[in-house]
Amino acid sequence: MVTFMLGELTELRRTAFEGWEKFASYRLGEHTNDGEIFNEAPSGRRYRYVTELYLASLLYFTNKFGDDDLEAARQRLFAWSFTPRVQFLRVQFRTIDKLAQGIDARSAFGLLRNAENSRTIYELSSSSKQYMDGHEDALAAVLKNLGPR
Repeated sequence: MVTFMLGELTELRRTAFEGWEKFASYRLGEHTNDGEIFNEAPSGRRYRYVTELYLASLLYFTNKFGDDDLEAARQRLFAWSFTPRVQFLRVQFRTIDKLAQGIDARSAFGLLRNAENSRTIYELSSSSKQYMDGHEDALAAVLKNLGPR
């Protein structure tokens, strides 16, 4: 099961950020016999925790619903996961942990756990409201486009 999930995660890392590559905390590195190596990019460290949250939630979604509504899930989960990066000056592990647990806002994990179909993903909230003007402008613009529909 661990090998299967690691394979799924590798595939998601390859496809999850199409169009949003500059916001991933890693860059695809070399290929080895064991697969591809993903290296943390120095310029992407500020996206580390939100990237991990996004990939974890997308992995959960794909293992529950497969490819059903996958593009919508990519957009909604990206917007939900990356919202803290524009709302706060610093995003630390605790911020993401609270979001994942649903302490201060609705969690994708709780929503997906109880979901009967993939359309539930549309209930996730996100925001492009910035911490201050000029803070993460490019990401805020992407989140505004991906906002609630």
